[in-house]
Order: sequence, then structure tokens, then C-alpha cells
Amino acid sequence: MVISFMFGLPGLFMLGPMATVVALYAERERKKALAGSDVKIKATDVMASVKVLSSIIFYPFYCGFFTFIFYEICRIYLELNRS
Repeated sequence: MVISFMFGLPGLFMLGPMATVVALYAERERKKALAGSDVKIKATDVMASVKVLSSIIFYPFYCGFFTFIFYEICRIYLELNRS
């Protein structure tokens, strides 16, 4: 259990902010869909599709950002750019 937590914690810190932003955006789109329709009751289909689409679009940029930050930290602290 402790080992699972140890390996899962960095992923939680890395993907937690993205999941929060995607969830807030999906909730906003759900409310917009509910306001514009007389038929929808919960609009969970809108929320799910918005979550999937925004994650597909946002995740590569998010990982690229973390890769760039990790590279810069390694370059600065480990002096990878020696001549």
C-alpha cells in the first residue's frame, strides 16, 4: 500500500491541476447545455464528451510543459550543457 502511494503521489501532483481545470470547464459546458435545452435532465453526456476532448487536446501540451521544466532543472543543476 505504501509503495503504491509512493509511486502514485507524483502522478497525482502532476495531473491533479489538469484534471481540476478540465472538470471545471466540463461543468461550465454542462450548465450551458442545460440552459440551452428543454430535453436534457443532467447533461452528463455533454460533460463526458467535453472532458474527453479537452483532455486529448490539453494533455500533450501539459506533458510537454513538464518535460521542458524537468529539462531546464536538469540543465541548471546538473550542468548538462558543458562544452
